[in-house]
Amino acid sequence: MRCLLLSLVTACPCMAQLGEALTTFTSRLPQVHETAFFEAGKINPVWTPARLYTPPAGGKPLLGQFKSGDELTLRIPGLPDHDRVLICLELVILCHWDGIWETYGPDTWKASIKGGPTLLETTFSNYSGAKQNYPDETGFSTFPLQTAAASIGDLRFVEELGENKGGWKNLDATYRIWLAASHTDPVIHFTFSGNFHDDPDEIDDWGDAGESWAVKSCRVWAVPAGTVPDRETRTLAAANLLSGPGNAPDPAAHAVLVLSGAESFSDITAALRAAGLPGLIPCTESIPAAPTDRDAIIAALASEEFAVREKASEQLATLLPEHREYLTEISQTHDDPEVTQRIRKALSAFDQAANTEPAAAPNLHSLIPPRLLRLLRLLPEKARREWERGEL
Repeated sequence: MRCLLLSLVTACPCMAQLGEALTTFTSRLPQVHETAFFEAGKINPVWTPARLYTPPAGGKPLLGQFKSGDELTLRIPGLPDHDRVLICLELVILCHWDGIWETYGPDTWKASIKGGPTLLETTFSNYSGAKQNYPDETGFSTFPLQTAAASIGDLRFVEELGENKGGWKNLDATYRIWLAASHTDPVIHFTFSGNFHDDPDEIDDWGDAGESWAVKSCRVWAVPAGTVPDRETRTLAAANLLSGPGNAPDPAAHAVLVLSGAESFSDITAALRAAGLPGLIPCTESIPAAPTDRDAIIAALASEEFAVREKASEQLATLLPEHREYLTEISQTHDDPEVTQRIRKALSAFDQAANTEPAAAPNLHSLIPPRLLRLLRLLPEKARREWERGEL
């Protein structure tokens, strides 16, 4: 079974394949909203606020710009009978977003259903010195700037700002994001917002061209009960979500599993149980040995390899409490924001464990990969109940 799962991981699909599979899937669904582009005087009133921005490249305007704290809503009434919704949004990240960098970040963006679940909360970066969480979620895996962007620099936003500065080159990145959730009401109300931190010095230089975001296009479908992606599409999504450290988890894969409900979730969890591998499955058998020396652990936290950084993070616990003072100092002075973030997380976990009762032995449910467990909040209620009772 381990070999079977590893073969799936080795063939882990690119995001374009899952996007194409979902496009095929939507061809037989009722489309309840489509905005291919925005024009002055023709914005559908389902959008609030109706604010337009024409980028330096010209062409059709975007819905934006939106600053930190602004909330964009999309309210669609009159939905046909359905039990899930699917949305494909082209999100444009503009100017000097700083990802997970704590000095001027973290710079986050969130999509939610009003009165319902958060569909995605993540960070983006247009700065080469700062990593981002997308395509994963805030607090999980990190990736280089503009990872998984559908296009970079095509809006020529950098020209508006004049000479390139520091690690910023292309200051616009467009992401095509697929999201899905359980939903049955005749009206759906999406909310989109950002929370980020402009550098006052950069605002002085760039005027109104600080961090912001916009929407290029949006499509929404109501998914009738019993309509699920085909097995091939589910297999593509499962391979993506079971892929090991360092691979970008595609939000489209999350969407496929939500659309597939209990059927797809049971396939994945059954495979994990049978393989005896309740954690994320590595992409190769050659996982580097964990460092044990204090300085080696700190150095490994800044490795280019995600698997090495993960191993080093696990080893931080072995340095506590003996090296607590040293780790605290490093968490405040190290020049790599991911190193400081990982050390602070380890210190916080140590403190929390020291102030709580010893935890009971974890069950299989608690050991399933976080990427999969986070899908539970989006699954239909029946599937969630079955999972909690161990019936899946």
